[in-house]
Amino acid sequence: MRSLIFLFYFVATAFSFGLAIASAEDRPNVIIVMTDDQGFGDLGVHGNDQIDTPNLDSFTKESL
Repeated sequence: MRSLIFLFYFVATAFSFGLAIASAEDRPNVIIVMTDDQGFGDLGVHGNDQIDTPNLDSFTKESL
């Protein structure tokens, strides 16, 4: 009985790894940017003309 349970977990784990590898090409790239002490109006893309953020502005124009 113990070997049957072990076999079940082994097959389930191997199957889940196979699904993760097969669908890796279909998933989009996701980048999460976290900042500290930044408000909504602190970026140029949100209308701030006093702080220059060209890289973040171009990044937001290219993203969804």
